[in-house]
Amino acid sequence: MATRGVKITGLNNLANVDLNGNIVIPVVDPTVTLATPDGQTLRSNVNQIGNYILNEAGNLFPSANVANTVKNNAQPNITSTGTLIGLNVAGISNLGAVGNVRITGGTSGQTLTTYGNGLLYWGTDSTPGQPNNSVQFNSSNAFAGSANFTFDSSTSTLSITNINAGNIDANSATVDTLTVGNFHLANVGNGTVQQVLGIVNQSTQQLGWKTVPVYYVTVNLRDSTSYLSSPDPVLRVYPVGQRDGTYLDLNVTQI
Repeated sequence: MATRGVKITGLNNLANVDLNGNIVIPVVDPTVTLATPDGQTLRSNVNQIGNYILNEAGNLFPSANVANTVKNNAQPNITSTGTLIGLNVAGISNLGAVGNVRITGGTSGQTLTTYGNGLLYWGTDSTPGQPNNSVQFNSSNAFAGSANFTFDSSTSTLSITNINAGNIDANSATVDTLTVGNFHLANVGNGTVQQVLGIVNQSTQQLGWKTVPVYYVTVNLRDSTSYLSSPDPVLRVYPVGQRDGTYLDLNVTQI
């Protein structure tokens, strides 16, 4: 039964543990004068007052300066996150078209690259330099190619216009084995004065140091030509047939 003549300040306090959305709260509309000269006394509950505060946040009431945990799904009115310190996304995040993603920094042609520890940085584009079949080399931290430096994979052929080996010291630089096509260089070591590289093994085409004669003689031929030759005669063996059908090896000097 309702109690008459009790002031609001004289009512018992409601403990916090007993507060729920259905608790009735007396309210007064001062614009209506029906029951008393001071306005009409009405009733409301905690749910109605709470929803009114939320609906008028940013309108009649100021908006919140700090948003803590957002629990409801599909938030429709978040227009800016300001400085987002942290974001945990459970599952796959669908950002839609690439135009929806904006990351500042970087220059034209750069790509996002990872350090492998979760951190990203702007890296150089890895598109190969032109032309086709060109061997790639570093040109100001970018891939580049040249028509004068190519590799044909169908024939395993490397083509280059110029090779500059710089200064090679025979006392400190050694070559064990180098094979390019039919050119074979193996265990050459260090030569001596007036030696040249020559074929020392015909079957393997191995090169080695060979001694060059220090003096020559001019050999005149019957056709009026001549050539330089070592003073040591070059002997060849020619078989000479005999009457009995046998052959005699005859050493003659080449002139």
